[in-house]
Amino acid sequence: MKKYILLLLIIAFNIIDSVALPVSDHAIAGLQEELKTAETFEEKKNILSKLANLHFNTSEEVDYYLELIRLCNDKSNVKIKISSYGAITRNYYNRGIRDSIAYYAEVLRPLAMEYEEYNEYSYTFAYLCYNHIADNNFEYALDIVKQLQQLTRLTDNFNFNFTYTVIMGKIYTKIEEYAKSLEYYQSALDILIENCNERISTKGQLYFYITELHLRMNNPDSALVYVNKLDELLNYDMTQNVPALPEIRCRKLNTVYSLFANILRNDADAAVVDIEILKNMPEVDDWYVEKSTHFAFFEFYIRLFDLEKANYELHEALRNRPDDIILLRRLYTLFGIQGNFEEANKILVDLYERQRNDYERRARIDVDNYFINEEINNLKSDSAFLKIKEQENIFYITIAMTAIVAIIIIIMILIYFRSRKMKAKLEVTRIELLRERNDLLKTKEMLESARDKANESNRLKSSFLANMSHEIRTPLNSIVGFSDIIASVSNDESKEKQYGEIIKMNADLLMNLINNILELSRIDSKRVNIEPSEIDITDFMYKIFDSFRSSLKNKNITCSFVSKEEKITVVSDPIKLKQVVVNILDNAYKFTSQGEIMMEIIRNENSVRISIKDTGFGIPDEKKDLIFERFEKLDDFTPGAGLGLSISGSLMDNLGGKIWLDTSYTSGAAFNIEIPFSFIRLPD
Repeated sequence: MKKYILLLLIIAFNIIDSVALPVSDHAIAGLQEELKTAETFEEKKNILSKLANLHFNTSEEVDYYLELIRLCNDKSNVKIKISSYGAITRNYYNRGIRDSIAYYAEVLRPLAMEYEEYNEYSYTFAYLCYNHIADNNFEYALDIVKQLQQLTRLTDNFNFNFTYTVIMGKIYTKIEEYAKSLEYYQSALDILIENCNERISTKGQLYFYITELHLRMNNPDSALVYVNKLDELLNYDMTQNVPALPEIRCRKLNTVYSLFANILRNDADAAVVDIEILKNMPEVDDWYVEKSTHFAFFEFYIRLFDLEKANYELHEALRNRPDDIILLRRLYTLFGIQGNFEEANKILVDLYERQRNDYERRARIDVDNYFINEEINNLKSDSAFLKIKEQENIFYITIAMTAIVAIIIIIMILIYFRSRKMKAKLEVTRIELLRERNDLLKTKEMLESARDKANESNRLKSSFLANMSHEIRTPLNSIVGFSDIIASVSNDESKEKQYGEIIKMNADLLMNLINNILELSRIDSKRVNIEPSEIDITDFMYKIFDSFRSSLKNKNITCSFVSKEEKITVVSDPIKLKQVVVNILDNAYKFTSQGEIMMEIIRNENSVRISIKDTGFGIPDEKKDLIFERFEKLDDFTPGAGLGLSISGSLMDNLGGKIWLDTSYTSGAAFNIEIPFSFIRLPD
């Protein structure tokens, strides 16, 4: 999500930038007019500084700083003069104009040392050293490092130590010892944070160095950590009155590094977002950023096997930096993939010559032992040179390169034949899948037809049960009524009274069965009518339990009701709730010949629990998981159809509660009914 938001912001920025461009030209023109009329040094200095910032890393920036230097005749302005020379040196370094770097660095060094401007002084060492490193002149670079060490000892100033540490990181990067380079850059970052954490631009540059090293070491996750850190740093810098970092250049390079990391992580979605962001960013006057952008595009397209776009992006990168070893290696790989082995061999010969020259240069210096030997030989200049490494055997290198090319050719041939074989297999598989698809469609039609028939049968069954139960209940009500009359008009010990009670008992059982069948029919057809209302559950349960206790004929059973709360209000259907509780109490009475039946009400955080326990026969272990199934009975001798618990479970589901057997209770049977305080109607 963050990437997509950034993409939208970049697009919006470009639209706004295209509209606002004349305003920038107008601002520059206005400042130039102000410069013509400015009288005091302070006014001219402020205007020239603003104009230089508006022309960052361009030749015009140098012109404005030179004009500012010409104005600094007074000694009180020498610091402005020194910082201007430093800005010019930085400008030429960023633009890759090496002769000018050396010239202005030599102009700046004595002036900065005289006035103890160690920050700018140390930067001159850095720019000179970067120049030598770029030309593989490691001896000169290490001589500068030695001078920085001496200055660190003499002045005890952190700027020299910091610059020394950064230069060592550059040297190790150049000779491709990335782990050591990373240690030095991390150490430089620690020095900066400890001594001068407000240097935003320097911290940002270190973040870039560390990010690039993690990418070269194939650590994309670590690289993304520093990408995010730099993004946070840029956001903070943009809130300042005078930002220290060139936003567009830094954001573009940071997005390039993010793209490299996402390519290495095989995160195609994130890489596509980075591609879109970069496409909507303007070009910057910086060869390194543009080269890196095209190189990142190449790595993206080569993994998609889009050779045309990959070829274009790689040549665009080489246009900015035709001597880049890494780019030439990838060009060799691209020619190999394209089958252009003649061009690939030319690149291979060129790479070999370049690497042999690099080996000869690097053979003259051993960075790790340079400073150790300096200490042993009293910092003598000739102690920096160690024994020359043995030259690489040209024959073996040629054999190795030829073998690599041969392996690539063999792999490509194997891939070609395997792809043909896979294509034939895929065609056979496609035909089989089509056949299976047709079979599945036919099966689906048959199953849908069978489902429709089953639903219709179920509807007819429910309708039949409801109609038949209704027809049976009408005469059954008459039987129950007349049996009550017979029992009431007969003597207590007469046979007519006994017969009447038997008729009533069996009629009640039959009536209960019919009611259960009707209830099941309503549950199956999802026609259970729930009418919730507020209930004082303590009073409600007490009345049910008291009615149950009064109807007991077995005097060997005692009943007890327990509740710590005088009043607990819930919202539920009282009729359905009573039906569930009566079912549990009837079962408790049915399977308890003597002992106790107890009801306890327990208040929980969001619900109330009704616990009903008895000291009867209990439930066998093999039946505990089955008692809520339909028509499941404990034995075949006890009256009942085995529907009560099944209906109770379905009703509690409709009420938003639940009912379960407490298996930890071993003195009989114990059922728990949980009722929520607020009724929530379940969706159909």
